[in-house]
Parts: sequence; structure tokens; C-alpha cells
Amino acid sequence: MRTFFLFYLLASIFRSPLLAILVLVVVGYLTDARWQGRWFDPRQLFSRRHAIADLRRTVANNEHDVAAHNDLGRLLVQQRDYAAALPHLERAMRRMSESPETNYIYGTCLLGLGRAEEGVRHIRRALEIHPRHAYGEPQLVLARHFLAAGAIEDARRWTREAVKLNTSSIEGWVLLGRTEQRLGNSQAAREAFTSARDGCRQLPAYLRLPNRRWLIAAKQGLRSVRG
Repeated sequence: MRTFFLFYLLASIFRSPLLAILVLVVVGYLTDARWQGRWFDPRQLFSRRHAIADLRRTVANNEHDVAAHNDLGRLLVQQRDYAAALPHLERAMRRMSESPETNYIYGTCLLGLGRAEEGVRHIRRALEIHPRHAYGEPQLVLARHFLAAGAIEDARRWTREAVKLNTSSIEGWVLLGRTEQRLGNSQAAREAFTSARDGCRQLPAYLRLPNRRWLIAAKQGLRSVRG
């Protein structure tokens, strides 16, 4: 009833039923995206683009600035522009091969380009240099890769490592639940999904929205295990 009233109100304002429907669809999508944790902050997007533009100018003026190449590659990987990130990270690796961050970013980039064996090797190298680097994020990258590749035992190993380092990783608990479920370990899967659900409720308010999609996944996982 409220939807019909809102449609009538918008149609009266815009004097166009089609425009009113379009506005309702857009509002509905944005509301659903926010509720499910798929919301993004436009300010963050513009800030990243501005930083990328600045770093591109920096490396254009000084191609030997490996720190700038590293930062530029990292930002490009964050927006999944792996092909553009690769040459900058390759340049950074020549001088920063013992940096856990550079190895981790480079490995993530290689995974994104389908060069799985090299990508895994560099992420593992990052963890050899600094086992606690990024507090479980490298382990999650490996877990996602192995889960997508169907290597469930490897995925379980890395999700366990991730939640061991970061017990507040809601995604980590969900992925662990999925791997345990795929391996037929219903009780372990239930415990992991429960940890994800309960952990999300304990997060500070500003972190609950970004993790809402994983809360939904945890609840779905619990229903499937119980079923």
C-alpha cells in the first residue's frame, strides 16, 4: 500500500508514470544494496581515482620511484584493474622483493590475471616474510582462489589460518563454513556459520553494514546445514 501511495505521489510530482517507476526501481535497488552490504562510498571511489591520477603523474616524472609504483599497483589492484597494475608491480618487485606487502599485492594481481601458480607463490612468500601481514587478508585471498578452483582442502586450510589471525573476520568464518560443508563436516560448518553470525552482531556499528552480506550468507549457511 505504501509503495502504491509513493508511486502516486511521484507520478504527481514528475507528471510521468514511467519516471515515477524508474525512481522507485532506483530507490529500491539502492535500499536493497545498502541493506545487504553492497553499498559503496562514492567519496572513497573518487579519493582512490584522485590518488591514482597523482601517482601516475609521479611515476611519469620519475620512473625510478619504486614506492610510487608499488602504491599505484596496489590501488589498481583494489579496483581490479590487474592488467594496468602489473607493470608497476613488476617494477616494484625488482627493488622490493623482500617486502611482504609487495609480494602480497603482486601475487593478488597475478591471481586476477589467471596466473595462479605464480600468484599463490608470491602470496605465500609474503607470509613467509611476515606471517601476520595484513592480519588474515592474504589467507583469505588464497582461500577464495582455492575454493573457486575446487581445491577444498586447501581452501579450508587457509580459511582456518585467516580466522586464527583475525577472529572478527566474518567472511573468513563464512568461507570456513562453506569449505567444511563441502567436505561433509556438518557440525564444523554449523559452528563456523554460527561464529560468523554472532561475530557480526558484536562488530561496531560502522562495520556491520559492510559485513551484512556475510551475515546473510551465514544465516543461509545455517539454514542449509540444519536442513
